[in-house]
Amino acid sequence: MYRKMTDGELLCQFAECKDIRAFREIYDRFWPVLYSHAKSMLDDTDLASDVVQDVFMRIWDKGRELKDVKSLSGYLYSTVTHKVLDHFDHQKVWEKYQRFQQYTILHFSSHSAHEEVIAKELKQIIESEVRQLPPKMREAFELSREQELSYKEIASRMGASEETIRKQIHTVLKRLRSRLPPFIIFLLF
Repeated sequence: MYRKMTDGELLCQFAECKDIRAFREIYDRFWPVLYSHAKSMLDDTDLASDVVQDVFMRIWDKGRELKDVKSLSGYLYSTVTHKVLDHFDHQKVWEKYQRFQQYTILHFSSHSAHEEVIAKELKQIIESEVRQLPPKMREAFELSREQELSYKEIASRMGASEETIRKQIHTVLKRLRSRLPPFIIFLLF
């Protein structure tokens, strides 16, 4: 019965009743093509599998919210694409942060008084800005930078959406950008 249903009928059945068999048919029908799409963008089989699995978990969680989706295949395809792009964004931020850390170690590790003053001032600016953040935003930023957690892991730990976490960290970085000296901004951002 479910195999003969259209994508729209399956989605409606799942959205209205949270019918696990309808969900299973959606999963079986779309997993291979979504995995292939994610793998072609990421060139990493494990990561592609994780992305697609996250998309299906999101669908399961959304349930009734999906009843207004016009094209299930379009929705799934764009959701996978968005997840992959979020992954790339997170990687870029992480790489910039690592470059900053390396720069700091290389350029501020000597014992010249001038360099120590600059390093201390920079550290104070960053710590001051981070302390002034709202508690949830500060927690998200610290989990990202100090514990090196992904947006997904932070969102799970904090009970928030990945989009919320991404926006919070973007806001923190924007705030830091406005307060840091130009030569540091070049390295970080």
